Amino acid sequence: MDVEGSEDELLRVADFGSFRDILVELHPHVIGEAKVEELKAILADKGFRQGETDRKTFHFHRNRA
Repeated sequence: MDVEGSEDELLRVADFGSFRDILVELHPHVIGEAKVEELKAILADKGFRQGETDRKTFHFHRNRA
């Protein structure tokens, strides 16, 4: 799913139900490095661990669904 700049809003409110993997494009040069770290922490609180990263694309995974 490509949400074109709404990652902040989506990651804060979504429960991600049965999702086990998320690929998200974050732009630290636009939203700032602190916001990127905040969004990563939000996903960690939802049980996701950060996996591979390729520049601005981040993979997050959780074992349970």
